[in-house]
Amino acid sequence: MATVVVVEGETGASTDLVTAVSSSGVRALSVPSADDLFAHLDTTSLAAVVLPLDDDTAPVCARLSSILPPSVRLIALGDPRTIAEPTGEPPDCVVFGTVDDATLRKVLEGETRADAHKLLDELLGLTTFGDELPATLQELVTRVARAFDADDCLLILSEDSTCYTARQVADDVLVKLVPLCDTVCQFGTTLVAPPRPGRPYHAFLGVSLVHDSASTFAQLMLCREAPVPFDREARRHLRTLARRLSSDLSWRLVHDRLEADRDPARIDPVLGIANRLALQEELSARVAEAERTSAPFSVAIIDVDSLHLINERHGYPAGDAVLAHIARVASMHAGPKDIVARYAGDAVALALPGRTGADATTLVTKILSQIDADPVVHEGTTVNLTVSAGIAELRYEDDTGAAALGRAVSARQQAHVHGDVIALAGPSMTAETPAPHDFAIGSTLGGVYQIRHEISRGAFGVVYRAEDLALRRQVAVKLLRPDLARDIEFVERFRTEAATLARIRNPNLVQVYAFGIDGTNVYFAMELVEGQGLAEKIGSARRRRRHLPLAEVASVIDQVGEALEAVHRAGVLHRDVKPENVLIDRIHRRAVLVDVGIAIRRGDEKSPAGTPGFTAPEVFGTGIETPATDVYSLAVLAYLLLTLQAPFGDGDALATLAQQESPPPSVLTVRRDLPAGVDAVLMPALDPDPRRRPQSARGFAKALGAALAGPAGPTRRAKPRMTVEPPLPGQITVRNASLRGAPTVERTTRGILFRSAYEVLGTRRGNSWMADISRKHPELAHVLAQRASSLAWHPTATFVALLDSLGVDPVERNKLALLLGRAAVDASFSQFYGADPAASGPVAVLRATDNFWRSYHSWGAPKVSVREGYAEVTLTGGLVSSALCAATLGMLGAVVTHAGGQNVSVEHHVCIATGAHSCLFQIVWRGVKRPTSPHST
Repeated sequence: MATVVVVEGETGASTDLVTAVSSSGVRALSVPSADDLFAHLDTTSLAAVVLPLDDDTAPVCARLSSILPPSVRLIALGDPRTIAEPTGEPPDCVVFGTVDDATLRKVLEGETRADAHKLLDELLGLTTFGDELPATLQELVTRVARAFDADDCLLILSEDSTCYTARQVADDVLVKLVPLCDTVCQFGTTLVAPPRPGRPYHAFLGVSLVHDSASTFAQLMLCREAPVPFDREARRHLRTLARRLSSDLSWRLVHDRLEADRDPARIDPVLGIANRLALQEELSARVAEAERTSAPFSVAIIDVDSLHLINERHGYPAGDAVLAHIARVASMHAGPKDIVARYAGDAVALALPGRTGADATTLVTKILSQIDADPVVHEGTTVNLTVSAGIAELRYEDDTGAAALGRAVSARQQAHVHGDVIALAGPSMTAETPAPHDFAIGSTLGGVYQIRHEISRGAFGVVYRAEDLALRRQVAVKLLRPDLARDIEFVERFRTEAATLARIRNPNLVQVYAFGIDGTNVYFAMELVEGQGLAEKIGSARRRRRHLPLAEVASVIDQVGEALEAVHRAGVLHRDVKPENVLIDRIHRRAVLVDVGIAIRRGDEKSPAGTPGFTAPEVFGTGIETPATDVYSLAVLAYLLLTLQAPFGDGDALATLAQQESPPPSVLTVRRDLPAGVDAVLMPALDPDPRRRPQSARGFAKALGAALAGPAGPTRRAKPRMTVEPPLPGQITVRNASLRGAPTVERTTRGILFRSAYEVLGTRRGNSWMADISRKHPELAHVLAQRASSLAWHPTATFVALLDSLGVDPVERNKLALLLGRAAVDASFSQFYGADPAASGPVAVLRATDNFWRSYHSWGAPKVSVREGYAEVTLTGGLVSSALCAATLGMLGAVVTHAGGQNVSVEHHVCIATGAHSCLFQIVWRGVKRPTSPHST
């Protein structure tokens, strides 16, 4: 008689379960634990293994899936989500929910084998092309259901939440099936769900359709009325089918969407109004018509002031929402003969036939008033914006519509400089020439990438923001210069390097997606990184005359070093590491190395190209290029970040190259408060001779991070001083104890506090800390993942667990917790506060403590008593954790520092951890008087 081994698990197998197994005509053998199971695997008559799913048995389940022969089935009981990331071959079947005898017997009776002839017949006739898409997809799900002997098949398109089913299903049933599909598609096995009222199906098998490793764009799920699992061959065939459908269906969706877009080269795809190409064509005809009748004609430019700041703070979709708002308001007020079009970058243009300059001023005033009156809300956040406008009248003698638009641009710039809102171009005003568009906005490259707008221009071409129509994702597309596109050798070499870089997976290196040629256009598509350029961050620090935090410098250099190390392992040299090519991703809180335009493979023929002052001397000379070439550039970047001064000056190219023939001044002579060990690490990396430099970018970055964490120099200027009262022995409360006193409402903490652990721990402990913490505290693994959102909310208990993991010594742990809180505020406070805190001052900022506190924690009720130079913050409803209080110390101190306070000191003697009813934080600082701007309001 065949044997089924039942693993009891933590609670022990019930008699009913063993009885149910025995009633299926097999012998049930109960073992106390998963470890005892392996002794019975050699049983010749073994038919199946029934295993409960929990945290302990999930790894055993994965192991069994890989070693059990096909004749022995593995049936898991429990929630499939216990297996966080299924690896290898999944179990034959997972039964979750309440396990009844009838269901279990049906599962044990065996799988239905896939009919090879039926599969072949149905799948050979399956296609996503031909008829109208709805009819094609309806035929597809019908064929798939027949091929796999399923009672129904669901195909869900994520883009518009459309669902196709093989059989007619009532809406109330569909409402229950669609959410289940997300769970089913996470696992490559049959899931047997408990019966539910109104849900006719009990066995499910699903796959996600994912093209080019991007996000899921569709899901396919097979359903059976009986709890009968799908066999391994059927699962394998379904995975193969999913790979084919992912490619075919994504292509079909793009094709149909392009067919639906009428004249996309004339309509701006973001704003839905005419683009500049259409404006130029239409404007010429309108101007000619007005000139024949001697009618007045005016044009206007409405521009968003500092749209790039909105993009950096809120993301490109927020910038799109702002521009769409302006276009919508302008279109609403424009007359039937007026033209509203996107002009260039941040600007919306209006062509106003029949209107004088005064008439145009009246109209634009109404438009700007309406823009101000209607706030732009993006993802629940109000986006603050200011706009200004320029107006110009056409002078028909030797004048054109394009020239008038140029004068309107100049008038808008004049208004912006003088603090005005609207300016009318005078007779003597010269036209401002906008940057030309090399590629029409709204056009499509390679049939996939629809150009949205220009991002930047560089030495090798223009970078556009585009939409990947196949995968519904935003990308950056770099269009090579026409002369480079005609250089066959250059294009072929660049194709090879793009292919090499596309295979490199590193979170700190921009991901290259594709390389293509469309007619005479040569381009490549890459990851679109939303964030602030490092060059702008340096410029901001220079304007504020305040150095970047050493921990932030170490973190940036460490991450760029990791990206370079990945490039070097692939046999490639980047050769152009500079602030303009490093972006600080605002979403994932990472530094990203971009622009691989002059990368070469090691050993290739020399190609002198780069940026004087950053690119190593051997690139322009006769030396051999090695990874030390990129180490040199990384060291120049570190020098600049630490001192805010370029090590070889800011002169012309020839003068800078001459300066690079010798090492720059010692970094300690430029900034004396740096740790003494920095010089010994940084200066050798700036040696003109590549043989005397460090040969590893990662090794240099780690050494520099360790040196920056060392003791400060003897003449170090006073830093904001924050003290933590060392806890007494026995005062540290373990995480579980703090949870016992928590209220029933879950307390949550913003993801930025978790992400800031990278800045604090990465410099001190290298890359191993992440693995150590994840191993000891599995609940921290997903919140500390590289791509975890900084804006997401996580249980505060998990954050306390992170703080408790910082060290055994309470003094050292609280010191790190303080630094972590400070780093979180440094990275996010300006965004959460919604204005420049330095313009408000410490007193005004602290009075809003209850508001910005809610940006970081959902718990706690802060009350503030504040006067100039001193404040007391009382926090009630906190958690019993001295480490959490230390993190709060760091946060409050950093807030006052960002608000302009100097010599900041924060003390904390009254604490919940010592038995008090609330926590009291005392803050002392020295204020700074600021000159009042003539344009301040």
